[in-house]
Amino acid sequence: MQFIKDLPRWGSYVRDSIVEPAIGRDLLQLSSIENPALLRQVFGIAASAPAQLISIQKLQGALQGRGHVPTISHYLSLLGEAFLVTGIQKYNSKMLRVKKSILKLIVHDNGLCCAFERPLTVKLDREKFGRYFENAIGSRFIEAGWETYYWKHKDLEVDFVVIGPENQKWAIEVKCGKTRQSELKGVFEFCKLHSEFEPCLISLEEQKIEGALSLNAEKILSQSRGY
Repeated sequence: MQFIKDLPRWGSYVRDSIVEPAIGRDLLQLSSIENPALLRQVFGIAASAPAQLISIQKLQGALQGRGHVPTISHYLSLLGEAFLVTGIQKYNSKMLRVKKSILKLIVHDNGLCCAFERPLTVKLDREKFGRYFENAIGSRFIEAGWETYYWKHKDLEVDFVVIGPENQKWAIEVKCGKTRQSELKGVFEFCKLHSEFEPCLISLEEQKIEGALSLNAEKILSQSRGY
């Protein structure tokens, strides 16, 4: 916090004093990593794409000195174990098929996304702010121990499909601003297919959508394991 008014210095501190020791020292001690430079690249690309869908093949294509798909998948798993980046899977009731899906990247702290931005700026447009908010919600569910997925079929999408420690089953749409019922079309369609899930909305605005449970964003963001 002492560097927050000096963004270049703040970003340098996050990159060099927090991220680099975690990736360049801690992870190397915990697991055998043949290509540390590739691991850093995987993290850098993931940090630039919070709450976005990406295939391992597309991620592979963005790397310098492309690594093999199993290696990239392994490195993503390590980043998840380190609570840096988690690639969540598409929900499928036939869970044996879920490993083949495109991943949704969740960065465990928005500060990591900001620190790796070029140029480093305090300004967030509406679209980026929405991504950051969605990313924060997803990371909180993961860290609180909920099973966390997403869902997408053609033009229909559910931001998060979560299963809680008390068997809560929610299909969640995350919105920053006022929302129309039509914007929850993906959530409602998913719940028709999977009736055990309840349609939910998490928003920064106090609003209610008919047929959907409104979840308090502050309460969700403050939950912890055992919540």
